[in-house]
Amino acid sequence: MESNSADKSFQLPKRITLVQGVCLVIGVCIGSGIYVTPGKVILATNGSVGLSIFVWILSGLLCGLSALCYCELGSCVKESGLDYTYFYVAFGPLPAFLYQWVMVTLATTVGNAIKLIIFGSYFVSLLGVSLCKQEGSNLAKVSGILVLSAVTIIQFFSVKQSLRLEVFITTLKVLSMTLFLAVGIFHLTAGNAPGVENFRNAFRPEELDKVQFLSIWNAVYFCTYTYNGWQVLNSATEEIINFQRTLPRAVIIAMCTLIIGYSLTNVAYIAVLGAEEMTTGDVVAAKFAQKVFGSVSWLIPLIICASVLGSLNGGLFAGARVLYSAASKGHMPQIFSMVHIHRYTPIPALIYKSSLTMIILYVGNFESLLLAYEFLMWSINGLSAVSLLVLRWKQPRLRRPCKIPLPIPVVVVIASLALVLLPLIERPTVSILGSVAYILAGIPLYYIFVIKQAKIPGISKCTYALQCILQVASTSPETLTNNTKF
Repeated sequence: MESNSADKSFQLPKRITLVQGVCLVIGVCIGSGIYVTPGKVILATNGSVGLSIFVWILSGLLCGLSALCYCELGSCVKESGLDYTYFYVAFGPLPAFLYQWVMVTLATTVGNAIKLIIFGSYFVSLLGVSLCKQEGSNLAKVSGILVLSAVTIIQFFSVKQSLRLEVFITTLKVLSMTLFLAVGIFHLTAGNAPGVENFRNAFRPEELDKVQFLSIWNAVYFCTYTYNGWQVLNSATEEIINFQRTLPRAVIIAMCTLIIGYSLTNVAYIAVLGAEEMTTGDVVAAKFAQKVFGSVSWLIPLIICASVLGSLNGGLFAGARVLYSAASKGHMPQIFSMVHIHRYTPIPALIYKSSLTMIILYVGNFESLLLAYEFLMWSINGLSAVSLLVLRWKQPRLRRPCKIPLPIPVVVVIASLALVLLPLIERPTVSILGSVAYILAGIPLYYIFVIKQAKIPGISKCTYALQCILQVASTSPETLTNNTKF
């Protein structure tokens, strides 16, 4: 997995600092989740305030341990591409191909579509209260498509401007969560009845006795969806300044901030609304705003829209680079391994990711997309921890600037197995079974296009035409000769 040094002047330049890295991780994670899932977590824990907060902290710690695994992988495998590169080094080309098949064509686009569904719902609520309930309305979906187009155009022209946008929006997110927390503390100290009563009896036995084991699994899924996104920096290690120090520091700072921020934000929700009101309906933040801010409650949907915008920006940034890395190794069409000859941005990959996200957005719904997304992500997180263990065994002398204790990847592997196998055994929904079938469908594609090197008729002419139209070129001379599978 050595990088090609034949043309060092034509590569993705190093532009990501520690502050930008922290903002990128937080920006991707704090999207729509914290504004829609707290009520679902309370419902899954049968209204137990103490148990719900415990699940939020436990889920954050689990995601933090997985993030530490990614830090070691990112420090010893020094290429962009995220899990694709790690699987390629640890397991070989087939698992790497299956990863990029799932991530490029399904997982990341599903994740972005979920964000846009929430964005559209809150954006429409700014236009009128009656429209707020029309989560699947055409107007909500069109607004999501328009904002996705705007973010894509920004990333077309400048990575630097995209990162500046991430810093600004992340600052806005942190300030808004701080405001939520301040309001929650005020209500608690002022003796707000619902909040005080809920925290005074946080672990009621009558509530805990009725909690089902699978409901806890469901709550963890909702929480980890909200934390998901810590992998974003590993998708662009080649663009991080002094990445060996910056990567682990940025991830640790970001994950600690998220665990504290999410837990305290839930405290604020409960202090103002109470557990029972949180479980009636999905738009928890809007209810919070109506109770606290009254006539200016429209500010909260506006902040949420900005929050989702930042998360979408980071998600698109990472997803395009996974596709770019996979295409550079011949596992996707050659055109996706190319960047703009002047702006050095992966324009073909960005166009593909955005177009596919728009399609999924228009045909999908929130619940089924979230279940499928979390199932796929924990399958990948578990395999990433396994790849770390495999690399320690296969390449023990490999330089690891950020080496973590061995129990951490072991815990992540066990937890991932539980999160993946439980729904398959106990509650095999259509979306989860469909995800398994989709993964398996990648095996014949690998055999046809990678092993047999079959070519799609006319693909060379199409690639050349797109190069001329988009003004893109390969970053590696070897790609032009080796990348002939499609």
